[in-house]
Amino acid sequence: MTTGAAAPWVPVTFRLAGADDAESVQRCRYDVYAEQGFVSPNDHPEGREWDHYDAHAVSAIATAGPLGEVIGTARLILAEDGPLPIEAPPHSIGVLAGGRVAEISRLCVRPAFRHGRVGMGLFRVLFQVVEQRSIDSVYGILDERLLGSLRWIGLPFRRLGPPRSFMGVTIPCVCEVADVVPALRRNTQANLLGVTWLFERPCPERLVL
Repeated sequence: MTTGAAAPWVPVTFRLAGADDAESVQRCRYDVYAEQGFVSPNDHPEGREWDHYDAHAVSAIATAGPLGEVIGTARLILAEDGPLPIEAPPHSIGVLAGGRVAEISRLCVRPAFRHGRVGMGLFRVLFQVVEQRSIDSVYGILDERLLGSLRWIGLPFRRLGPPRSFMGVTIPCVCEVADVVPALRRNTQANLLGVTWLFERPCPERLVL
């Protein structure tokens, strides 16, 4: 992932996206994926990235600056309302039929803000939805760097299969929700950086980090 020049430290606000945020979310996704070479401008002349999974997903957004620019986004796809991307080729991982499962995908952060704080805030907002809906397992298709970062900070994602070429080289993973807080409590980095504290407490409607 290209990091780009770091932005000066500014407070970042995290919240669930509403219907009025759809265009901003899709434009952020397009900008990030076009910069990384995962989408072609020829295929997205309107400058927006979306797919059919958005119809049964909940998105989180991160905003910063006086105008509330969207600097990052991620979504939680709910299996109760439709299939998950991890079930489709090239990963083709089976999930528990009728189980309370979901998948985090489309984690996108603008280059100047890729310092970990934005990704973690987006994950926390989506895990609040996970908790509210009593979801047992959260799947993800993660690149090696992101998987390593999540595990370093204490989030217990484990591999389910070999790497495949899909939006870069990605690995199918799962995280059991019941294991999250115990794993964070055992993790030195999570305790020192306040991640354990963040996940132990209910997430406010607007989280500021």
